Amino acid sequence: MPPFRVVAALGAVCGLLACGAPPSASTDAPAAPSGSPGQTGAPAADACVQARVDALTAISELVVRNARTCSVDGDCAMVDASLPCQDNCRGAVVAANAAAFASELSRYASIVCPTLPMNCGFAPNCAGVEARCIDGTCRPAEPGRR
Repeated sequence: MPPFRVVAALGAVCGLLACGAPPSASTDAPAAPSGSPGQTGAPAADACVQARVDALTAISELVVRNARTCSVDGDCAMVDASLPCQDNCRGAVVAANAAAFASELSRYASIVCPTLPMNCGFAPNCAGVEARCIDGTCRPAEPGRR
C-alpha cells in the first residue's frame, strides 16, 4: 500500500475515534524488492503497517456498533479504544454499552495482539474530546462545540 494510502486510511479510522492529526507510519525495516516482474519495490513494513491499519479499522467498527442509539449527550460515554499492542484514541459509545464494548475489545485484543507484527508502529495524535449524541449516534466532539 503506498504511504499516502496508509495515512489516508489511518486518518479515516482516527476520524471515527477522536484522533487529531493523522499519524505518521514509521518502520525499522529496509525496503524489500517485490517478487513480481514489472513491480517496483515496496517497503518491507507495508504488511506490518497494513496489519495495524486493519486492527484500527476493526476497533473503529466495534466503536460504531456500540455508539448507536442515543437521545441526549448524557447517553454517551468516552471509552479507551487502545489494545495492549496498539495505541488508539478514545471512542464515544452509548454508556449502557461501555461494559460490552470493553469485553469485545478485550476479546479482540486476545486474538489480534499475538499475531500483530511489532516491527513497525505508529501512535495517533488524539484530540481532547467529549462524548456527544449527534443524530442518534454517540460521537467524540470538541468540548463546548455543538
